[in-house]
Amino acid sequence: MAKKRGWLPIVGGIAVLLVFVIAAGLFVVVSMVRDRVEIDRTHTEDTIGDEFERVRRQFPNQTPMLVFDGETPRLSEAAKAGTSTAALENLHVLAWDPRDGELARFSLPFWLMRLQAKPFRVGDMVSTFENRSLEITVEDIERFGPGMLLDYADPRGARVIVWVQ
Repeated sequence: MAKKRGWLPIVGGIAVLLVFVIAAGLFVVVSMVRDRVEIDRTHTEDTIGDEFERVRRQFPNQTPMLVFDGETPRLSEAAKAGTSTAALENLHVLAWDPRDGELARFSLPFWLMRLQAKPFRVGDMVSTFENRSLEITVEDIERFGPGMLLDYADPRGARVIVWVQ
């Protein structure tokens, strides 16, 4: 008479397989993100403005998705009225930290952004923002379309521009 197999080895095998699949997925995502970050330490306060102007010139006369009343971010009128149907491919970030003298460039495929089911809380991304409850979704960004999402400089000299193409 043949022995019956228990369900425990089957469930254990599936659990081990899931652990390997999740670990491989995390490795791929971390590798992809790490390869897309570039830190440049060759700029100074005098030369950094050119880098930011180069990005701004790509979007002449466009109001960013997020605008500021002092330190309080809010959605611009252009963002509220957005009806773009253009396919977005990448989200880009250019950030300057004057304390470390570092210019960071970062890009992320937009399909990875679509995996985020919850809205992004803007105040969680930049700690100096007073409106910590403002949230934007990937759908908000898609409706706004290609362009600048954020163009911000804080009183200490740090700067950041975020845009999508």
